[in-house]
Amino acid sequence: CLQATSALIDDFKYHDCGTGTVAENVTDVALGTPSGMARVAGTQVEGTGAYIYKSVATITSTISGTTAITEHGLFNATSGVTLMDRTKFTAINLDLGNKIEFTYELSVIAGG
Repeated sequence: CLQATSALIDDFKYHDCGTGTVAENVTDVALGTPSGMARVAGTQVEGTGAYIYKSVATITSTISGTTAITEHGLFNATSGVTLMDRTKFTAINLDLGNKIEFTYELSVIAGG
């Protein structure tokens, strides 16, 4: 959980994807089933407002055959450590060399 880490919001820029099928839960600390592809550092930009943190990354499949990507996570390092958020979605099939782009946005309250 974020309260138990000394990480700053802008540390959370590393995108990862997986093939897990279990529903999202506030107790998630990792992806359900990591894909095995390398995490990618996202580009951090201001969202549509000053209080929206946004990170965008493209992951290229390095796995032979077709991989059904069903989850995305945003982390504060290239391996292990803290998960900010995990998102589950309908499968997107990737073949070796295919790319998938992830956009993560976090809205915060001004002065809070």
